Amino acid sequence: MEGLLKWEDKLLGHHIHVVTNHKALEFLQGIERPSHCQICWYKYLARFKYNITYVPGKLNKVADCLSRYHEIDNYHDEIPDYDMILKGMICHSLD
Repeated sequence: MEGLLKWEDKLLGHHIHVVTNHKALEFLQGIERPSHCQICWYKYLARFKYNITYVPGKLNKVADCLSRYHEIDNYHDEIPDYDMILKGMICHSLD
């Protein structure tokens, strides 16, 4: 999701292939009673032409490496919890 937010202006209108180690994203559209946050994610994703492929983190070395950049020493001392900011931005912009 972070990549979609960062490069949204370049990705909109193009078909993209999302490779993720987050298996739940494959099933987002099929949830019978989604939570408010899941609805926000779905509304945001609906703006893109995409398909999603799940690849376990151990096999997806590039994504695994990028997702762990926050584990650098002292990183959390300087930057707030990015996941919470990201979720808030998406839900706020779609409400």
